[in-house]
Amino acid sequence: MSVETAVQKLANIFEEAEQHARDTKEDFRAMRKMLEEIRDAGVIGGLECQQLAGEADALATQFEASVWDMHRRWTVRAQELGVDLPQPRSGGR
Repeated sequence: MSVETAVQKLANIFEEAEQHARDTKEDFRAMRKMLEEIRDAGVIGGLECQQLAGEADALATQFEASVWDMHRRWTVRAQELGVDLPQPRSGGR
């Protein structure tokens, strides 16, 4: 496999991973409504509801940030090595 092909495959993996991270963050943020329903049914209290929702949001945010940071670090390293990187698509981050 050529370097160019490998770099393109890595770029595609990162693009997919970033989308998965965004989707996961949305899913985890949706947990708040479900937790509120459980709270309203009297199963958990208000503070526990907030704590669980905050924990889910923090985990998803950390995952998303970690994927972006890894992509950025790998991109910087590739540039340092003089690797020809694919151009970002319109609307990308």
